[in-house]
Amino acid sequence: MPPPVLHVIYAGRGDAMVLECDDSSTPNKRNFILVDGGPRKYDYLGDNAPYHRYLMSACRQIMGQNNRFAGIIFSHPHEDHYGGYLHAIAGSQDIYSNNVFVPTPESDTDTANASIHTACIDAGLSKAILHPENDEHKFLIYPVKAISPSRPAITWYYKDTDRLRGNEFEHNKGLTENQRSILMYTVTPNSFNGMGTFFTGDNDADKISRCMESEFPVKANRKFAIYKIQYHGALKDSMKHFHKPSFSKDIEYISFMYLLLKIRLRNAYLPFDEAIQRIAFHATKRLYTEILPESTRKKYLEEVESVVNYIKSELLSNVVRTDAH
Repeated sequence: MPPPVLHVIYAGRGDAMVLECDDSSTPNKRNFILVDGGPRKYDYLGDNAPYHRYLMSACRQIMGQNNRFAGIIFSHPHEDHYGGYLHAIAGSQDIYSNNVFVPTPESDTDTANASIHTACIDAGLSKAILHPENDEHKFLIYPVKAISPSRPAITWYYKDTDRLRGNEFEHNKGLTENQRSILMYTVTPNSFNGMGTFFTGDNDADKISRCMESEFPVKANRKFAIYKIQYHGALKDSMKHFHKPSFSKDIEYISFMYLLLKIRLRNAYLPFDEAIQRIAFHATKRLYTEILPESTRKKYLEEVESVVNYIKSELLSNVVRTDAH
């Protein structure tokens, strides 16, 4: 059984990919799954672009005589991930698949999915979720597994299928369109740990990390053949958000205690004249000895010591002075 093949289609500022893979029930049959459909516009607020023509041509070249997708997965409802495909099928009353997946909206009044919903309903598809008892291995459609969001938070548009269905939708409350991106990966037979391509949509690095750690324990030595960089590799969405309180408070406290220690020992760099430095010393002494609770001081002093020891023993253990003989 040959492994899946990922065809990455040029999509300008958006994403468009076709996953070619074996059919799970029909020998020697290859299926095609569309993962995102590229942009409709030149830019977010600009005019319609002719990208859909390029997308259609690329799909014909990839799929040959097969003109239907086994499944379509829109990772999230941003125009640069679905607009090109909807532009390509406009007026046809067909979406060229019996299975379409997209994250549920944030609420009943959220219209982010409106264009996708209309295209699916006009094509004769019905709306549901995959039943919790349907396919215990979390496949949206073989060989694509979804990690996040949960199954009830992924809308499934379907036609001509006997798969079990449910109707208890869950909203993706409090999540932006990017943050509700479907995290999914292909299960590749006979590959290392069975893992192939990991799709991130445009999700946040922090969420991706949490989901991966939960789904693939570190001891499993996870390795993917392909990892789709989220949000076009944008720094703000690819890094840990250290500025957020959940990450920064302890760091702030430890840094502050370290500064207090430095000032009390009179070896902190303070770019002020001597009078100001004396004031800083006395203010620090009063804050340290009379204002901060002893338990707080002790806790963060211990953490400062722990961090310093870690740096000395681990991070600097192999550092050699340049003047060493």
